[in-house]
Amino acid sequence: MCSEDQDIERNEAYAEGRMSGAERDAFEQRLRTDPPLVEQLARYRETREGVVRCVHERERAM
Repeated sequence: MCSEDQDIERNEAYAEGRMSGAERDAFEQRLRTDPPLVEQLARYRETREGVVRCVHERERAM
């Protein structure tokens, strides 16, 4: 698995609260020193929020 794929998986796990304490601490340390990772995490969160919003709108429309 390439580094970018691993970052995507880590972003997902972090945003969804699925990391252990040690994993979370290490990821947060990396966020402090890796601006592209911060941007990638922000894009992941925005995309996820959009998908969730879309699903909720569809459910209400049914």
